[in-house]
Amino acid sequence: MPQASDGTQSSEPQPYPEQAYPAQPYAAQPVAPQAYPGQPGPAQPGTPQAYPAQPYPAQAGPPQVGPVPEPGVQFGQPWPDSAERSPSKPPRSPRTVWGTIKTLIGVGIVVAFAGGVFYTHVIDPDRDDAGNVRGDRSITYADVRVGDCAKLNPFIRQDSNVDVTPCTSTHNAEVVARHTMPKGDWPGEDAVDKTATTECSKQLESYAGKSADVEPIFAVPTESTWSRDRDIVCFAYRSGGGLTKSLRK
Repeated sequence: MPQASDGTQSSEPQPYPEQAYPAQPYAAQPVAPQAYPGQPGPAQPGTPQAYPAQPYPAQAGPPQVGPVPEPGVQFGQPWPDSAERSPSKPPRSPRTVWGTIKTLIGVGIVVAFAGGVFYTHVIDPDRDDAGNVRGDRSITYADVRVGDCAKLNPFIRQDSNVDVTPCTSTHNAEVVARHTMPKGDWPGEDAVDKTATTECSKQLESYAGKSADVEPIFAVPTESTWSRDRDIVCFAYRSGGGLTKSLRK
């Protein structure tokens, strides 16, 4: 802090002496022009720079024009939208329950019919759809049914065949019943014949009535067939033949 002449300190601010800074001039730095390959060297300062003319290559004929792309093709490739598509089909309407039921019924009828034809003509070719024999046939006793008419040899055996015929043809016998003997050991011929006489007489009266001019005869199992067949086949028999219709009452 500055002091007064009397030795006291003065409270007034004192200005700083101005200092002059010497000016620092920057010298201009000349930039030398750069020459490019194929170009003439730089001109001297103050001389206008001339650039050589650049000729364009001459073109012979009209300008070349490339092929025009076809619609839907860019640079030789088809646009995705131009690809071939299969024709769209309308959505199928869902089947109704009734339609499904009718379809199943139709299939069932066809299967049943085919099964009947297969059974009639392949499995059981001797009978028609009603179960009647197809003309004259020779079948085993195991295959005869109640109501079959036959040209019967009275000396019948179950190990032989029986000649059946439609009941509208001339015949001498008709099957009226089948009776199966109970299981067990072979009971003997007398026991089998006694059972056959009783059962066939009863079945004939029930089948044809008392007024029919026929008698019961039967084919019975034997000891050799007992293990596989215990059936008694009952016939209504007329010794003179001449039957031309069924005896069933």
